[in-house]
Parts: sequence; structure tokens; C-alpha cells
Amino acid sequence: MEREITIAQDGNKIKMTMPGRQGGDPMVADGTIEGNAIEWTIVMQRPDGQEMKMTYKGTVDGATMKGTSMRMDREVEWTAKKK
Repeated sequence: MEREITIAQDGNKIKMTMPGRQGGDPMVADGTIEGNAIEWTIVMQRPDGQEMKMTYKGTVDGATMKGTSMRMDREVEWTAKKK
């Protein structure tokens, strides 16, 4: 799945914004960047009212990033490149 995200950096803090599913509200997450290590966590409300967290961890290498995310105890690899 491809998605476009926006990451704004202020010192070692980041704010990630990603369009919501099917035109819904955008997802916003706070995170950190230390050296080339980047991490953010998205918190979403499931239809049953429970919270679901997805933590993204990775490394930045020039105009690309890669890493893993945890989704309900399952590790998924991700990659990103700067537009």
C-alpha cells in the first residue's frame, strides 16, 4: 500500500500527518528523530471504541527511510522516499 505522509521537524521532535482512510480525518502523530533514527506512534480509535497503536521505527538515509511498524503484535516493514 502506498500513502503520502508529511513530516515536519522541530529540533529532535517530529509531527507526522497522513491522509485518513476513505477521505476521513487525517492521522496525526508525534515522534522523535535522533541522529538517523526516527520513530512515531499513531493512535487510532477502532469502531468498537478500543485504542489501536501503530509504532513506526526506522532510519533516515539521505532522501530515503526504512524500518518496521508494529500493528497488533505483528511487525511490518516499510520504506519511504522524499518527493
